[in-house]
Amino acid sequence: MADWIVVGLGNPMRGDDAVGAAVAARTRDLPGVERVVEHADPLDLVDLLHEARPLVLVDATLGGGDPGAVTVWEPNTRGLPRPRVGASSHGFGAETAVELAMALGARPGRLVFVGVEAERFDGDGMSPAVAGAVEVAVAAVAGVVGNA
Repeated sequence: MADWIVVGLGNPMRGDDAVGAAVAARTRDLPGVERVVEHADPLDLVDLLHEARPLVLVDATLGGGDPGAVTVWEPNTRGLPRPRVGASSHGFGAETAVELAMALGARPGRLVFVGVEAERFDGDGMSPAVAGAVEVAVAAVAGVVGNA
């Protein structure tokens, strides 16, 4: 299988939404990572998913868990469930972008989400719980790309 593309989603100016870019930046030198996109918008995913390459998407999540909790899941891209990824101020998040890309014929080699449960989406900088989870999320990405 080809090396992975790691995509950090979110807006670094929206509190915990900066976690995707922070984690992606720290994966640049991991074995198995070919390319890192640190500051992606959900619409960027439409093009990236058409590359038929394995992708790890890293983003803040809103699942109701403890802030800083890291989760890893691989959606079934044939009948994509609606994970609560990101909190786009435009109402267009990662799950919607993936659904759109699939409807337009994208077939990624493999797609894995690494989510970090957010506490807040306002203010400068990440909350302490989310900032403290960056290394855990980097380790989760390393586990995904190392076990391909």
